[in-house]
Amino acid sequence: MEAVMDPAVRTVKDWLQDRTNQYIRIHKEEDGDTDQIRMKLLEIGYRPDRPSIDGYTGGPAFVLHGPGTILANGKQAPLPGDSYVVPIDGLTVTETAEGGRIMTTDRARYSLTAE
Repeated sequence: MEAVMDPAVRTVKDWLQDRTNQYIRIHKEEDGDTDQIRMKLLEIGYRPDRPSIDGYTGGPAFVLHGPGTILANGKQAPLPGDSYVVPIDGLTVTETAEGGRIMTTDRARYSLTAE
């Protein structure tokens, strides 16, 4: 990861690292759509800002690695490539009473909880 890291990014990275080899749930809300992800978190990667063709996959992001499923539009499927990308532009973080994290970015709101 970068030598100088935004405190919000560090908070989420530390929370994720503490849950390596455990199951986590991610509830994502974006533009009226909701996705639910359940995965066994094996590794946390960080991708720095980069240009993209679609304008969505660029920018800094966490890349979460591990097997899991995604429930979107009422249909469940395996995570493509056993990974899940969480863009972190404009990241703010709140701790929940249950010890999870609520992340709000420029694009979406994520609720992270451990099982």
